[in-house]
Amino acid sequence: MTSTSAKRPARSRAFSLVEVLLAGVLLALFGAALASSVGQAADARARSAADRAAAEALEDVLTRVDLLGPRRLEREGPTEGELAIGGMPWAWGLEITQRPASDLFEVKATARPGGETTGAERVAHTLLMDPVGWRDASYRWEDLD
Repeated sequence: MTSTSAKRPARSRAFSLVEVLLAGVLLALFGAALASSVGQAADARARSAADRAAAEALEDVLTRVDLLGPRRLEREGPTEGELAIGGMPWAWGLEITQRPASDLFEVKATARPGGETTGAERVAHTLLMDPVGWRDASYRWEDLD
């Protein structure tokens, strides 16, 4: 008796051209997505470093304002200048406003990188009490470096 089933040809174990092309397209998409995320991470790191330096600059300025007193700085200055943080210059400015009928002052400090007049400005606000004669008048801005 003879078998009616035909012998099937042996299946090849190689990849077809379609499978190779599909794998190549998927790898290209994965590579593009990875490159994009690495670029975004580098940008975020640079922004973070600038924000950290700006925070240090603003902290330095506001510490000096707290030591000297906003009342005195509003009257005598300085209310703007430059300082170096991490080897990078920062232009800073102060807006000092006394609250009506009180010893409470609103202080707004701004900082810009590199002494630029335009660009990414960072801002810090605080309220400080400054009763007359409360702070040591012998301190000077230049001495607080």
